[in-house]
Amino acid sequence: MEFNGSLIPTAPADMFMALGKNDQKIYVIPSKKMLVIRMGEVVNLDNPTLALSDFDEILQQKTSVLYQ
Repeated sequence: MEFNGSLIPTAPADMFMALGKNDQKIYVIPSKKMLVIRMGEVVNLDNPTLALSDFDEILQQKTSVLYQ
């Protein structure tokens, strides 16, 4: 599956990411020589998030100082 547009609009333009089961994620930002891997977490087996959570927003807030 491919998403059009940016899932994290404030992230660096060269960032790309992979989304996986149970909120597993890989973020790559070549210009910052940065790689972030989230192993994921099953929060609610009755209502899976399908790799969508607030983790993207929290990560962006915590790392935005590195992009400047």
